[in-house]
Amino acid sequence: MGHPTPVLTIIYSATSKRELDGIWDCNADFYNSAQHANENVDFLKSEIHALAADPEKGKGIENNPKFRYQLMKWSTDGYGLIAVYRVTKTAIRVSRIFHAVQDWQKR
Repeated sequence: MGHPTPVLTIIYSATSKRELDGIWDCNADFYNSAQHANENVDFLKSEIHALAADPEKGKGIENNPKFRYQLMKWSTDGYGLIAVYRVTKTAIRVSRIFHAVQDWQKR
């Protein structure tokens, strides 16, 4: 009988937590809706947490191979957001969350 596949823990850096807070603030202000902001951040967290089951889902970053990124889009139109993370034996470590139009690979 095989061993169950371990579930990786999601660990957010202090910076990525601040970025999620900023995303919430921008959504609440732009849409004048805390509910919309909550739904948007919940969607992003859900996409990030899905990486625990499939950490290779994201793409490798060519100039920094220890990191991966995942594009997360609420809908088919628009730009979306990018979670930059690295995979360890026990965790997905989320380093940053960028808007897709940002020049995030230089950071």
